[in-house]
Amino acid sequence: AAIDVDGIIYGGLFVVSVAEPALQAKEDAKTAKAAKVHAARRAQAAWKSEKHMEEATSGELGWMSQSAAIDVDGIIYGGLFVVSVAEPALQAKEDAKTAKAAKVHAARRAQDAWKAEKRILVEEVAAIDADGVLHGVLTSVAEPALQAKEYAKEMASKVRAARLAQAAWKAEKRILAKEVAAIDVDGVLHGVVSVTSVAEPALQAKEHAKGASRVRAARLAQAAWKAEKRILAKEVAAIDVDGVFHGVLSITSVAEPALQAKEHAKEMASRVRAARLAQAAWK
Repeated sequence: AAIDVDGIIYGGLFVVSVAEPALQAKEDAKTAKAAKVHAARRAQAAWKSEKHMEEATSGELGWMSQSAAIDVDGIIYGGLFVVSVAEPALQAKEDAKTAKAAKVHAARRAQDAWKAEKRILVEEVAAIDADGVLHGVLTSVAEPALQAKEYAKEMASKVRAARLAQAAWKAEKRILAKEVAAIDVDGVLHGVVSVTSVAEPALQAKEHAKGASRVRAARLAQAAWKAEKRILAKEVAAIDVDGVFHGVLSITSVAEPALQAKEHAKEMASRVRAARLAQAAWK
């Protein structure tokens, strides 16, 4: 298109990109290439189908033909089977799994048989073969538990015997050291008999109790002395056994510390308020 000096447009006006012809040529080339590839694939598929049908009709494959086809007259050539493309690979995979599982199962059975034979040979278990011959030692199912029970009883008896032997050794040692006395099976006295030896622990306990009573008496005397000191200092008041009043009786003595603390708190609060007011006035 063009525009003359008078502003008249000659030709068709189109807004076309500079790269459009190259892109169009590229797309045309792609389309042509795809069409060629598709045609080649269709020709190859037709050739394979024709080959399979020829093999089926010639009887080489019989009813187990690889493919089937229907011509324009409706006649079927070859055997018609609906088979997945991936079916042979899946079948091979399943066969491999089955064979592997069978091998593993056979190996485990062989190992179990070997272990059982080994246990029979070492007489851990018993077994009867096909001829009815007994191999190994026939033991009860509860024998391990019974053996453990017998072992526990034996160990307990050994522990008791060891404790008795140790107690006898300690007793003999005390007799030889003349700490205690004993009479043997022949009636012979060994050691020194002390008449007071039996009552000695009780006497020691009694002396200890006496000591404790002396401590209590000392504490009571000290407490009485402190109370008398406070009465003489007129800190507290008391009445003796004759009814005589000693000391000064103050009715407010009990509440006085609390009242003093309360007054002190009031005074401190007033001081704080005064300080805050002074600070506020200064600011």
